[in-house]
Amino acid sequence: MTDVTADESIEEGIDLPDDEPESSTPRFSRKTIIFAAAGVLALLIVIGAGVFFAMPLFTAEQSNAPSSDVVFYDLPEMVVNLASASNKRTYLKIQISLELDRAQDVEALQKL
Repeated sequence: MTDVTADESIEEGIDLPDDEPESSTPRFSRKTIIFAAAGVLALLIVIGAGVFFAMPLFTAEQSNAPSSDVVFYDLPEMVVNLASASNKRTYLKIQISLELDRAQDVEALQKL
């Protein structure tokens, strides 16, 4: 038997056996790849949502009580006319309380 090199086989048209056989069928079908990608994407979305909604649990400031510097200022009652296109008279009586950060702001509001 004679030894044939790759260069000689190209020139003479001899087919050499390949080391790796060609596979006519793909390893995974397109449907399997799509379902796997959708599963990974859904898992990432669930993990991201869990981190997003759990983040307030890990923050340092969890106080719902107002700080000692907060001051409330009650405005006097007001009557507001809710005029509309119709001739019907509608009034609204409201009372408003403002939350202020500093006590000095109350003095400024009283001057108004």
